[in-house]
Amino acid sequence: MKEGKESLEDLYSRLVAEAIDLDASSDQISAALEGATSESADILARSLRQNSQKMLREHRRIRKGFERRLRKRWARALDLYECVYTSCLEVGEKHDQTHRSEAVNNNDVKFEALTLLHARACLVASDVNGLLRTGHAVGAQARWRTLHEIAVISFVLGDNDAELSERFLLHRLVERFKDAERYQKHCEALGYEPFSDSEMTEFSEDRKSVMRQFGSGYQRSWGWAKPLMQPKVDPNFTELEEIAGIEHMRPWVQQSHHAIHSGASGALSIRQPRGKSGVMLVGPSNTGLADPAQSTLGSLVQVTTVYLTQSTPSAPTPEDLISLKAIWILLDEAREAFVEAQTGIDADEERLNSNLS
Repeated sequence: MKEGKESLEDLYSRLVAEAIDLDASSDQISAALEGATSESADILARSLRQNSQKMLREHRRIRKGFERRLRKRWARALDLYECVYTSCLEVGEKHDQTHRSEAVNNNDVKFEALTLLHARACLVASDVNGLLRTGHAVGAQARWRTLHEIAVISFVLGDNDAELSERFLLHRLVERFKDAERYQKHCEALGYEPFSDSEMTEFSEDRKSVMRQFGSGYQRSWGWAKPLMQPKVDPNFTELEEIAGIEHMRPWVQQSHHAIHSGASGALSIRQPRGKSGVMLVGPSNTGLADPAQSTLGSLVQVTTVYLTQSTPSAPTPEDLISLKAIWILLDEAREAFVEAQTGIDADEERLNSNLS
């Protein structure tokens, strides 16, 4: 508030005092409290709107300065990240263009499934790139978990015949019906129109159709993978990780759970060491980028490798194999660059804490 104008605290106190001085009843005092709160909030909201551009310019200036400093520290690693990502994207695009016509003519569902998974892997890696460049390592770690799941499914589909890919793709009809049921239950509270009876009937019939086609257990969350399991074992993601041969990533997956969910481990993970008291992370930071970056690139290259080598009946071309070899070389260089940058930050942090202690 400007000098000479009544502060919000003084305004609130005056409005309440006026009600009490009038010897008001408890209901009238409660109404006065509510009125004072509303009027004060309106004034504060108006002040925030009026000053918003100044406030936002200041925070944008701070953010740009931070991102320049982050870029200076992580430049080589971030550039190598983008190089690996772009290489995976371009070889995937070329692979799709080369084989798309034949796959369509042959109704090659395995090619379609692995193409979709590779495209989604590139999208998630792009998300992570944006988060890394702005210093949001926790968000990047959370997004990597999605990419890890894509890698697991790519390995599983790549190692099996087209029928499993068909089961995977058609499982969306089971998921659509479940989603529609949840939506119908809550759409009114959300202010949206419900699906019509005919739409719900269509969703239900499609679900029943694929359940008849693929049999018992298909309606479960990972039911499309049922043929890979023992008769009495329900499919789950942990089992699929083991089938894919990348269950060693499970500790990082668990850490990513903490980044996503609201448990105590996730809440405490935002505390960063700094001097004696420490700080709590509420925005971007220039540390911690190495782990999510390495994990993301590793999973992206895995998905790309499966796509180029197992999505078509024909063997990969020499050009495909050379491209993959080059990408794996760049991946190793990127990993080393991220470790080097984080090691430098850790050393600086140790010196700072030593000086403060």
